[in-house]
Amino acid sequence: MKISAFSDEVYQNIDSQIDLLCSNEIKYIELRFVDKLNIIEHTTSYQKSCYDKLRDHNIEVSAIASPIGKSLISESFEDFVAKLNKAILTANIFNTQFIRIFSFYPIAGDNSFRTEVIRRLRYATDLAEASGLVLLHENEASIYGHSAERCLDLAEAISSLSFRLLYDPGNFVWSEGISNQISDCFPLLKDYIAHVHIKDWIVGSKDIGVFPGMGDAQIKELLLELHKMEYEGFITLEPHLQKGMRFGGQTSVSQFQKTVKILRNLLFDMCND
Repeated sequence: MKISAFSDEVYQNIDSQIDLLCSNEIKYIELRFVDKLNIIEHTTSYQKSCYDKLRDHNIEVSAIASPIGKSLISESFEDFVAKLNKAILTANIFNTQFIRIFSFYPIAGDNSFRTEVIRRLRYATDLAEASGLVLLHENEASIYGHSAERCLDLAEAISSLSFRLLYDPGNFVWSEGISNQISDCFPLLKDYIAHVHIKDWIVGSKDIGVFPGMGDAQIKELLLELHKMEYEGFITLEPHLQKGMRFGGQTSVSQFQKTVKILRNLLFDMCND
């Protein structure tokens, strides 16, 4: 398993994000916000300058954390495609295979919601496949794929190696109130999981996460299950220890450092049991 992180929870500018990762000996970054814009919204020249800085510090990009699909299903198809094309270009610039996406918020009374979600995500998957990329669908509150059952539905309906699941255990606690994911969620989804976020949460808490292993997300058990299946992908720290928001979160420097240490200890203990 390879440790990555959302360093934008601590700093906005790329230089400080790089310093944070280097000081914690993390070699991968999940790119989301830089200078208050999602990375896909920046110009190509700006993106290339960020890539050069990351490369100079031997930091690779685990995924482009795009906001695609974190919008109403009524968003125009043209706007959806434009964002998708930006994300694909961005992934190519940063030499990463993965683009994080979501599956849209419904409009009240829209009975064709699932049909349109599938149509859009199939279109997106075809574009990703043609570019040699993989879309990672993240389970998120209130979107179509908010539950394990809905995520499984998407994976089975789209049925492509270019459409995989991003497993976020904290989101299942936050949005679904599930505290036994290793029984209720993981077995349904494990065959489709290609990426994992490490975010712990306590059932009933709506704003602030907790350190890994201290909440209801079963982080220890999840790591063990990933180890059993010989998972070799990314586990990306997204702690939200000061605040969790719709498009990101906030964590202090000391909290970030402690989170990294805790995760490494959990991995060490797991491998030595």
